[in-house]
Amino acid sequence: MHHADINLRWGVLEETAKVSVEVINDTKFTDLLPFRMKAILKPFAIANNVTQATNTCIDHITLTLGNLYRIYNNPDLDEPLRNRILWSLSKRWRAADQDIFILSMLLHPYIQKASCA
Repeated sequence: MHHADINLRWGVLEETAKVSVEVINDTKFTDLLPFRMKAILKPFAIANNVTQATNTCIDHITLTLGNLYRIYNNPDLDEPLRNRILWSLSKRWRAADQDIFILSMLLHPYIQKASCA
């Protein structure tokens, strides 16, 4: 693949990303989304913002994963959707270095204080 081909492909991808962001940011687009879909996607959007922040710590990641599991472990959600989301979260947890995440909770001052109270 030539350098010019790579630049052309990168330019197309960059333009596609810009258009996608513009569509998502358009309030008409979000108004067209069914309320149920917004409710399902909102926790993921919040989790995405938390985990990608510049000051994110390991305990934020652990608490965010736990909160997502709590939110989606809801019998009111459609069972196939709930099962798929929980399966995906469990898969991520199994692939993670669980020891450091568990240690972050053991050393977390708020959680440590709450569990001893």
